[in-house]
Amino acid sequence: MLGASVLGPLVNLTMRGLLGRRRILLVGLLALAPVGVAVVLVVGGGLGTTAQLTRQLYDSLVMTTIVPLVALVLGTTAIGAEIDDGTVVHLLTKPVGRGWIVFAKMLVAGTAGVALCGTSVLVAGILLVRLDAPGLVLGMLVGAVVAVIAYTAVFVTLSVWTGRALIAGLAYVLLWEGIISSFFSGTRLLSIREYGLAVAAGIAGPEAGTLARDVPLATGFVLAAVVTSVAFWLGARRLARFEISDAG
Repeated sequence: MLGASVLGPLVNLTMRGLLGRRRILLVGLLALAPVGVAVVLVVGGGLGTTAQLTRQLYDSLVMTTIVPLVALVLGTTAIGAEIDDGTVVHLLTKPVGRGWIVFAKMLVAGTAGVALCGTSVLVAGILLVRLDAPGLVLGMLVGAVVAVIAYTAVFVTLSVWTGRALIAGLAYVLLWEGIISSFFSGTRLLSIREYGLAVAAGIAGPEAGTLARDVPLATGFVLAAVVTSVAFWLGARRLARFEISDAG
């Protein structure tokens, strides 16, 4: 098996496949939604307490909808689309470690998600609070980055384990994170969204306001890292057992 030397070609292959699909345009437009909302609010005026409005936008729109959905589409497309159309067979027949394949898919999907969501959060934050709350903007940016990396890792692995990864991912985002973790605080330790919000609130410090979570900053970082690592291990383990016939 080839080692780290195959990472570059795998990344290039994944980028061409991911960026060449039409859905990436829809993902880009979705990621820009917070910027569009921020522009409307700024142009419309009458923002009132902009820091509080920014926190609400980040909590209720960015971390609840934009980040998980962008990561879901990117994560499930990175390898799931290749499995669905059978083109992954050409990759699986090469002397390439399956772990490197999963890592490359997660790296590309995660990087694309960070670029899209990170840029959107940064621009929207600066438009709304300008330089009046730099800690809040930085916290929101880092929180979104942490969340999108963990989300994409989980969704890439879901694609390896099931052909219904998109449905399973939507169920997790809408049911578990959208309903269950919102009403039952004890479940928040199993919510990627809560990890991102905890990181954002911890970095924002006194500017966190209503972003303050039950999950501490360090715990949010650690749990996000654990989820990402476990997702990679499960994805590599499953792909290592993947038979060519499984790919159509």
